[in-house]
Amino acid sequence: MTVAAAISQAPFEGKIITEVKAVELPPEAKGMESMFNHSINIYVKGKNRRVEEGTAMGNTVIITLGEKNETIMLMDMMGQKIAVSMSPEENTPTTGHEPAKVELTNEKKMIAGYECKKAILTGTENPETIMEIWYTEKLPNATGKYESIAGMPMQYRVSANGMLLEFTVTKVAAEKVSTTLFEIPSGYTVKTKKELEGLMPMLGY
Repeated sequence: MTVAAAISQAPFEGKIITEVKAVELPPEAKGMESMFNHSINIYVKGKNRRVEEGTAMGNTVIITLGEKNETIMLMDMMGQKIAVSMSPEENTPTTGHEPAKVELTNEKKMIAGYECKKAILTGTENPETIMEIWYTEKLPNATGKYESIAGMPMQYRVSANGMLLEFTVTKVAAEKVSTTLFEIPSGYTVKTKKELEGLMPMLGY
């Protein structure tokens, strides 16, 4: 299911706030939880989506233009403001998004005022990869992830590089969203994806 299709299945315009919390860290990072705890703001308008994520490294914005089938990345890091426009082919990850088997359960709980169901995702290439996702069918999947789930993921945990991070939606606000949020703001230098990859070492990646 594409992002555009997910958004069209349940019309919604507004803002969704997700809190990210470090549940487990490797020994060398103990006591540094605050560096990993942050918020993600998602704005949805029609088939367009804007995801804002601020971390200790800097701020990143991902804009998905559903009608144009285009993705724009805005990076404000290390004193540089860079905008990268990517086609669907350029924005397709090569790893980390393997297909998954989905098991829907009867378990339910309330998250941010929405009744959520639990789904269990098992990696088809690696059966040991198991993830539990609480989702609601009342909202479109505006995350750009886990598109095999028919709704908005409201709570889940991700394990990577010895860390366990928990993502939880804390607020959903139905409100008007300005179209300017889906445009490249002034002050940003437009780069190609290839040019961005050359700058990654300078930005600490």
